[in-house]
Amino acid sequence: MVYIIAEVGGNHDGSLELAKLLIRSAKEAGCDAVKFQTYEAEKLVHPDAKALPQAIGYEKQTDRFKDLQFTDEQWQDLIDECRRQRIDFLTTCFDLDSLKKYAPYMKAIKIASGDLTYERLLRAASECGKPVILSTGMSNIDEIKNAASFFNPELLTVLHCVSVYPCPDEHANLGVISGLQGLFSSVGYSDHTQGITAALVAAGMGCNVIEKHFTHDSSLPYGDHSLSVEPEDMAALVHNVRRIEKMMGVRKPDLIEMDNRHRMRRGAYAARDIKLGQVISEDDILCLRPRNRVRPGDIVGKRARQDFKRLDSLDG
Repeated sequence: MVYIIAEVGGNHDGSLELAKLLIRSAKEAGCDAVKFQTYEAEKLVHPDAKALPQAIGYEKQTDRFKDLQFTDEQWQDLIDECRRQRIDFLTTCFDLDSLKKYAPYMKAIKIASGDLTYERLLRAASECGKPVILSTGMSNIDEIKNAASFFNPELLTVLHCVSVYPCPDEHANLGVISGLQGLFSSVGYSDHTQGITAALVAAGMGCNVIEKHFTHDSSLPYGDHSLSVEPEDMAALVHNVRRIEKMMGVRKPDLIEMDNRHRMRRGAYAARDIKLGQVISEDDILCLRPRNRVRPGDIVGKRARQDFKRLDSLDG
């Protein structure tokens, strides 16, 4: 089953109540997990670093990240809310202390694209002994292979990702998924495009994990809201991924088709009256539905073993 993650990230805008609402909404949409991001601004960015373009209204990155931080007590409240809603709690931990603190509450460890080369964090994540979900935005194949080498291959899922917010359709590069599937046993997709089309294509390509950004209002111009889906679209994504899963069988022909073989394939019928002992030619045969026990090619040139009236089945 595709593991579907509602990526809240910072779309709670620092509001604990909004974060709880998004947990409940993700559950109602049918998601398997809801994911946040945990950081201490001073451990993530240099104090002089300018704010990212989507951090509208901020001059420095640290100011934006500080506004999105929760206290330990608030994180515990969110963990408890996930437990009450019976949805997996995940958070991308951007520092070693956060990882140590919250890994015990998570089914899997998520490594952000920006930290794919942060080997101290990779090593610490590996030591947790849990499944790891590794995003690969901005990375070349050698960097991906190096990061993957830190983890047990049986516990690793590698996510195709393009780290642009939002990602234009022409840069989604979904064909990369097939290449990753040739290298890793479990591959997924972290979707930064708008809408749900790319995520559905990824599911159809056999991705094991789909991560989609999630918000209460995608019209908000800042942060990740514009590339996120609202609850109605997230529910549609989940519904359609589950349909795709049902469609991904490999049986050929499928058992459900077998009744139609008789009704929809052609049999050999007499095009005119045929006498006993007459040599049957192609002109003596009509190929009509339903199928009978003889194929036209099997009786051309053979002598009729009985008299046939026009439209009689020639399998007599």
